[in-house]
Amino acid sequence: MTTIEERIISHISEKLGPGHDIAADTDLSYVLDSTAVMEVVVWIEEAFGFSAELDEINPDTFGSPARLAQWVRRNVEGAAT
Repeated sequence: MTTIEERIISHISEKLGPGHDIAADTDLSYVLDSTAVMEVVVWIEEAFGFSAELDEINPDTFGSPARLAQWVRRNVEGAAT
């Protein structure tokens, strides 16, 4: 089974970061511009079934694929309760 982190890395690598070696700890500020961040938000909302809050879209959340995966897990687990 593919983990959330692996799905995020795969999506960014294929769609937004061609030519970049994306790993769990990659600093995404060098890979994603503001348009790409919004594309990732839309993809995450559709892929994981929750709506992102505007204040959650920040450099800390989008700092790396690992941080994005943590954010997704919190939102998915919060929606299940």
